Amino acid sequence: MAVPTNSPLGNALRGGRRISEIAVTVSGIVMALMVVHVVADVGLRYLSGVPLSGTTEIVSRYYMVTLIFLPIAFVHVTDQNICASLVSDMLSAKSRVLLDCLTSLLMVVFGVLLAWRTGAEALRATGINEQIQTAAFFLPTWPSRWIPVLAMGLLVIVSGLGLAVDIERFIRHDIPDGPDPDRDEKKVTSL
Repeated sequence: MAVPTNSPLGNALRGGRRISEIAVTVSGIVMALMVVHVVADVGLRYLSGVPLSGTTEIVSRYYMVTLIFLPIAFVHVTDQNICASLVSDMLSAKSRVLLDCLTSLLMVVFGVLLAWRTGAEALRATGINEQIQTAAFFLPTWPSRWIPVLAMGLLVIVSGLGLAVDIERFIRHDIPDGPDPDRDEKKVTSL
């Protein structure tokens, strides 16, 4: 996603990108914690025959939810989504910008729907103080229900900002007529 240099929308999109980078960093830290937790569980099970209680539940309810949802906005804002560019590579630069607008609009719509639905589930789980029982204790699971809501909210923000930037580019005719250098650069770096 090309970010204009002298535009309030460009500055806002850079801010959204920075927040999504922080979310990816948090996700990386959570992954490291998960590795340490699982290694400690396996090590204790092997050495003493007594595993850490609740490891499976914590991994599935907290670590994995964080690893799956938090990076979604970063993947979108850095244009790393899976795409089949067979048709879009044949389009003009203006048509590709319109296609990017449609994609961002759909991301906003589906992001809002997912945030709304996961938010309703998070509110329900919070209201009943949702927990699961491990072998040794009750593990509150309602806090992890808010991770997808946060991630979808961030996705809606960066998608909406990207949509606004692309619309601004289209209206100002700030689109090169030749090949898109951002797309060509991505092809080279992805090889």
